[in-house]
Amino acid sequence: MPDQPKKRRLWEVDPSIFEPGRKASLFERRIAPSLRQIAKFGLYALAITYPLYLIFVGLAFGGLVFWSFFAGSLAVMWTIINRLGYSSNFTHWDISLKRTTGALMGFVAAAGFYAGLIYLRSWFVPVALLLLGLGVFFVLRRFRS
Repeated sequence: MPDQPKKRRLWEVDPSIFEPGRKASLFERRIAPSLRQIAKFGLYALAITYPLYLIFVGLAFGGLVFWSFFAGSLAVMWTIINRLGYSSNFTHWDISLKRTTGALMGFVAAAGFYAGLIYLRSWFVPVALLLLGLGVFFVLRRFRS
């Protein structure tokens, strides 16, 4: 019979995993942990203050710079996700056109809500109640059928 690979049992352990590895260098022991800690805090600070930077850039330099800054930051995020190999986590996301349209309509509704609060003070309450009534009517009609 030819040489067949030995069948491994669950209780059999490979002894090579208990052999000591190479000794860490000075950089790995002393410098790299400090750099990781600084980078972690820097990333947290950037994540917290990024919306403020985005708003400040838009107010200080105008819409063109705002959208350029926003598009550039999205491109940087996409590049980082791709290069680090995390893009495979998003391959089976089926974001349909219906969901995307719903999100955009939600944004338009929120913008309309705030515009109504600011500009249409006297008409806002009746229009809001009318829209709320229409929403309840459509929801009840959907559940009845």
